[in-house]
Amino acid sequence: MGFSWLFFYEESSNPSYSENSEVNGDEYDELHPRYWTNHGYVYSLGDGIIVVYGLYNVTAGEMVLFSRSNIIGMALNLTSDYVGVLPFDDEQYITEGDVVNRLNKLMSVPLGTALLGRVVNPLGIPIDGKGDLDSSKSIGYRFVEVKAPGVITRSKVNEPLYTGYKMVDSLVPIGRGQRELVLGDRQTGKTSLCIDTMINQKHTDVISVYVAIGLKRSSVVQMMKTLENLIVYIKQLLLLLLLQNQLLCSF
Repeated sequence: MGFSWLFFYEESSNPSYSENSEVNGDEYDELHPRYWTNHGYVYSLGDGIIVVYGLYNVTAGEMVLFSRSNIIGMALNLTSDYVGVLPFDDEQYITEGDVVNRLNKLMSVPLGTALLGRVVNPLGIPIDGKGDLDSSKSIGYRFVEVKAPGVITRSKVNEPLYTGYKMVDSLVPIGRGQRELVLGDRQTGKTSLCIDTMINQKHTDVISVYVAIGLKRSSVVQMMKTLENLIVYIKQLLLLLLLQNQLLCSF
């Protein structure tokens, strides 16, 4: 690791640390990366992984901020020499040498009634042009990495969830809290089935979540416009579109 920090110690490479500069021993020692406990710098980029030197006090799953581009990342790979960070945005806005700071909190996302009828990105930031989340409504934060509840503590599946399709409801009964996989070839109506199921919940207390993974923005906008008028009449419909065009956002 020492070879990457030679420019800090070669007086000829940086005029600010010449013989005429007034830097005492304590300030000179703080230039060593071991003193970079809460910040670091980008050493290399590649395949969606950002190698950051410094951040010696960071923990796994902690959120970090790339100061120049204002991009949030998550520290995952911790080694004795560097930290592997997953950025939650396009890495083309990040360059070598950018300063990275700790946010001193684990990866978390907002949740609550303020998300009803909103379009957000994977970090829970609204991207529908309607402003920030309504602070007058309930807003909380939850860690992304949490322990799943045990089987015994979970509620039993004893209430049906109707899709609105008589053939599906009669042949494939679905219960609330049950995971159901929809398989089929392209252009066979899988998305239409799910959207119609969401619309069919307008007279129930079911909150629907639509997650768009890897879709084009044009498709997401079209879906948003299709459901936008329904949200006025469907009070319990949650339109939550996650634009996950980056590979790392699918984490």
